[in-house]
Amino acid sequence: MGVIATVKVVTSSEAKSRPKTIQPGNREKQIETFVQNRLEFLSAFKEAFKATFTEQNIKSGFRATGLVPYEPQNVLSYLNLHLRTPTPPILESNNWTSKTPQTIRELNFQIEHIKNRIVQHQNSSPTSINNAVSCLVKGAEMMMHSAVLLKAEVKALQAANEQKKRRERK
Repeated sequence: MGVIATVKVVTSSEAKSRPKTIQPGNREKQIETFVQNRLEFLSAFKEAFKATFTEQNIKSGFRATGLVPYEPQNVLSYLNLHLRTPTPPILESNNWTSKTPQTIRELNFQIEHIKNRIVQHQNSSPTSINNAVSCLVKGAEMMMHSAVLLKAEVKALQAANEQKKRRERK
């Protein structure tokens, strides 16, 4: 249990069962130690809560956010906005050749490339889109085949592991 103050809070269980810990440095002179049970803590907490959450404090919080009364310009005036011209998008080079993706990153890049080519289809021939789609399909097929092989391998390893466990039990 801790308090933000120059007081060290020690609960009754800590005072009885554990020795007092010495903090680094020579802080014993700066810190007052006292034992506080739950009822004392709750009464002190209640007083601190009442002192903190006053009607004036709550209203000023809502006023600072611009909610009551509703003034969004009040909040926006605190923001430090710097308007700037966005950088122009990087133009995609037309000499990109599609290839079979080997990683998820390459697959995502190729999907985005195909989507962009479909959107800009008026300026390009459909053969490049077809080539990119066929490479994408080939990559997906390879991934599916490897997934099937991995499933079979896992199943075989699980069966071997089960047989080994049965032998060890005997």
